[in-house]
Amino acid sequence: MKRKILMTLSLLAGIAAGARAQQTAVTAREGTLELPTYVLNAAETAPIFERDWSYQRERRSVYPYPLDDNMTRDKKTVSYKALYLENEYVELCVLPDIGGRLFYATDKTNGYEIFYRQHVIKPANVGMLGAWISGGVEWNVFHHHRATSNIPCDYRIVENGDGSKTIWVGETELRHRMSWAIGITLRPGKSYMEITGRLVNSTENDNSMLYWSNVSTLVDDNYQIIFPQSTEFVTFHCTNWFAHWPVTREPFNGIDEYADGIDASWWKNHFMSNSMFVHDLKEDFIAGYDHGRKAGTMLAGNHHIVKGGKFWLWGPNSEWDTRILTDSDGHYCELMVGAYSDNQPDYNWSAPYEVKEFTHYWYGLRDIGGVKTGNRQAALNLDLVAPGKALIGVNATEKLSGTTVALTAGGRTLFTRRTDLAPDAPFVETVAIDKTTRPTDLRITLTDAAGRELLAYSPVERDPDKPLPEIVKRPLRPEQIENTEECYLVGMRNLQFHNPFIDPTDYFEEVLRRDPGDTRANTQMGVWWRQRGDNEKAARYLRKAIERQTKDYTRPKDCEAMYNLGLILKQEGKVEAAMDTLYRAVWNYNYNSAGNFQLAQLYVAQGDIPMALERLDEAIARNADNFSALNLKATILRTRGDKAGASACVKRVSETDPVNAYAAYEQLLLEGYIRSEEKRGYFVNRLEVKNVSAPAYASFVTRFREEEYLADLTANNIQYDKFPFATWAKIMRQTLTDYDTSLLKTVPFNGVEKLRVAIAEHLYRYRGMHVSPDHIIVGAGTEYLYSRLLQLLGKNAKFGVENPGYRKITKLYDVGGVTWDYVDIDGQGMKVEQLDQKGITVAHVSPEHHFPIGLVMPVGRRQELLRWAAEEPERYIVEDDFDCEFRMVGKPVPSMQSMDRNHRVIYINTFSKTMVPSLRIGYMVLPEKLMERYISTMNFYSCTVSGFEQYAMAAFLEKGYFERHIRRLLNDYRGQRERICRMFRESPLSQISQIYQDDAGTHFLLHVRTELSDVEIKWAARQRGILVNCLSEYCFADAQKYRGILVIHYSDMADEILQKVIGALEEIFCNYSEPCKTAFCECLHSGR
Repeated sequence: MKRKILMTLSLLAGIAAGARAQQTAVTAREGTLELPTYVLNAAETAPIFERDWSYQRERRSVYPYPLDDNMTRDKKTVSYKALYLENEYVELCVLPDIGGRLFYATDKTNGYEIFYRQHVIKPANVGMLGAWISGGVEWNVFHHHRATSNIPCDYRIVENGDGSKTIWVGETELRHRMSWAIGITLRPGKSYMEITGRLVNSTENDNSMLYWSNVSTLVDDNYQIIFPQSTEFVTFHCTNWFAHWPVTREPFNGIDEYADGIDASWWKNHFMSNSMFVHDLKEDFIAGYDHGRKAGTMLAGNHHIVKGGKFWLWGPNSEWDTRILTDSDGHYCELMVGAYSDNQPDYNWSAPYEVKEFTHYWYGLRDIGGVKTGNRQAALNLDLVAPGKALIGVNATEKLSGTTVALTAGGRTLFTRRTDLAPDAPFVETVAIDKTTRPTDLRITLTDAAGRELLAYSPVERDPDKPLPEIVKRPLRPEQIENTEECYLVGMRNLQFHNPFIDPTDYFEEVLRRDPGDTRANTQMGVWWRQRGDNEKAARYLRKAIERQTKDYTRPKDCEAMYNLGLILKQEGKVEAAMDTLYRAVWNYNYNSAGNFQLAQLYVAQGDIPMALERLDEAIARNADNFSALNLKATILRTRGDKAGASACVKRVSETDPVNAYAAYEQLLLEGYIRSEEKRGYFVNRLEVKNVSAPAYASFVTRFREEEYLADLTANNIQYDKFPFATWAKIMRQTLTDYDTSLLKTVPFNGVEKLRVAIAEHLYRYRGMHVSPDHIIVGAGTEYLYSRLLQLLGKNAKFGVENPGYRKITKLYDVGGVTWDYVDIDGQGMKVEQLDQKGITVAHVSPEHHFPIGLVMPVGRRQELLRWAAEEPERYIVEDDFDCEFRMVGKPVPSMQSMDRNHRVIYINTFSKTMVPSLRIGYMVLPEKLMERYISTMNFYSCTVSGFEQYAMAAFLEKGYFERHIRRLLNDYRGQRERICRMFRESPLSQISQIYQDDAGTHFLLHVRTELSDVEIKWAARQRGILVNCLSEYCFADAQKYRGILVIHYSDMADEILQKVIGALEEIFCNYSEPCKTAFCECLHSGR
């Protein structure tokens, strides 16, 4: 009872809110984006990999990547793979072909491009490898700019449990073998983009890294760069220049003009290109605002993690951003935010197998005049726009009801307003204040309906004469540094920052010259040479470090030297010594997880799997994000037959690192799609069905046996090589990963909601139908749905079928015990007058493509049928939209359901005809009255399609794969039909036959002038290995009128088979050569 009540309430609410529910959902899809592109020539065959040169103030070592710097001025239109996310407030596009760049994000509330949107791809020699483009958002991972920012990366689209969807992009960066993943999430009802970063040190080494999001925005003279009001100073790269903010009073980066009191927050005031970093970011945002467009860009995040804030600009006088990097899109500025970094270069250490995470929240600003403070939920502005006047502005990133905006001064309330906020409804108000009020006495607050303070701001006063912080100076030479510890730390800093001109080992060797046993310097020299392959020299340094650490049998606190020596011994195959050394290293927490992972590999090599699993479990316990350990454990469990355990490991990796390649391959191995061959690689498995011995009782049962034929002209199948197997397999794997336990749950009686929503969206886009997902019933093919429909309409209904028509439906009517009769068709379709004559209450029609005649019902006849149905309360039309996707010429005629204003059309379709016959997914759309009846009387029927297939089909629709599949099939069928008709016309059959083809469908009619009966034709064809049906077989009356007309299905017929078919038909009809002319032909032409 509870279930029925909930379903009824859901239906009533869905009728009113169905369209709104679809609007608020997050949609994700894969598609393409065509852009004019200045193409690149191939990289040099013998590129430069290594030189003592600098790039962004760090060493430009690019191996194994070749330099990609052969730009041309040859412009062509290129189609890029594009990933789209959209909700009611934001539409964004990501290009995995260009480094996973977030190419654009449009604020749908005002049309503002939150990021600089390029309309051309115009690479210039800016990147670490050369080619680099401007625009959108670039992910600068491990180095700035990232070496691979112009190279295709991995991607994945994930649907989350709360209805949000995430585009993940990432790769393994080959220079250091570290990997990264960036997730871009849109949530229902939120205007912010949630940017999640995962920086994965997937190596055995301690590595240094940095991260910066390079966010570009369109700028002009009205554009202002907004740093928090607590910002007192800005600095340059390497922290070697400082200036006051926002008004500079000193030269900066060698430019004297900044000493003249320039307000550096305005783009127009910069004389030339420059970078300015926030020194010691103390708040959770930076932003930019275009006062002319009254819109801007907000970048928010926890400033303790997202510590970096910066802008870079070419300047108003540069042509780099207006001519070299674009054709006509104008100037831009880069607003950058850095995680675990606050300068460039400013590298942070990452331990072996460590994962660092961070989150940003980015959104568009509108109408509020700027921003003084903000967070994920809202942005707040307070400006004194004139003496005695204050501008208050609030942007919210979601609907917030009952909020209060208040302005006080010295504890006195000057203004308060209770208001509802939303991304498309900002709050803006100009408030009168006492002209004598000090700005610093003002305080603006935003509180929620419960009185909790969401944001607050008070203006601050800066001291224009406050001394500048101390700059970073070039380090002294090693021999000039008196303090040994300082000498060591200078070496570490230059090692950490990848200094291109200073060798860190000079400083370590100077320490060792003074103290040959220094543990720290010996350790770093040992690590240095191990990473460069000189194990002998490395081991010598490491043993020297350990010698002092372990004097008097001391267990060291820092086991870096012990761990690295263990790596060398393991690599050299000295198993016993490696184990002893690594075990001593894991006594220390810092190297416990990494060391245990190395030990597990040694045990695997020895075949001691229980000990390997023991070490892996400890490695994972100490570092839950040790993906290398989890992946190795998955492999071991899979090879031992524990697929459930292996799947659990893969799931843990994939949830945190959705583009982890090892986990993806392991998933394919678990599912049997690929196999691994030692020392050879991975190979795709050939999926075969093995013969199984039949049980003994089978010999007593008459069994159906399919015969093999040269050609089956009766079947409307697709050629299986046209089916996108790889895409479908990927979708199925993704479905298993994304929905796991959901696939085990009972499927709702009307089908999985996700599929019904996807079908509704598909029908709207493709057939112009406004359908609520709540009115859709999913079932295992149209035959199943017809059986449910017969039961729904009851025994009192009388069904009318087209003559000629689809005879199989009448067998279902007979089995269902309902009354039916045929209704003749003419050149426009079913004759409406016969419906009343024969007492029909339910008319079954295929208006888009009649089978088998092939005609398309014109709009006028459709309207006649709709008027007939509206005349009586229990009259309905069953619209079987058979083959509607394959309209060969022109646009499809609107479906009858989309024309129906009286709720009398039952729409039925299936994916079996467009996908593969074995995919039994059909659906019907019921009018409101029938849907209520179905819920109240038939909701006990279980849905007959597995949840797995439904979720997979939903993804296939959502991501645009189905639409692309149909377009490809349509192009193939159009060309195939033309070839087949030409081959018939060029054969001797053309003298005795005529082809009748319509503008839709994948079959045609071949009328042959012959004295043979249809039975003789079918028998003669079968003797030659050809199955064919005649039009007379589809008649309920007047069959003789259609004698000699063959129904030819061609969708899965290869040209070489067709040649044999035509030859066989020539043999059958060779004795008959009279011109072809019958009453049927005249009927088609006259429209009778």
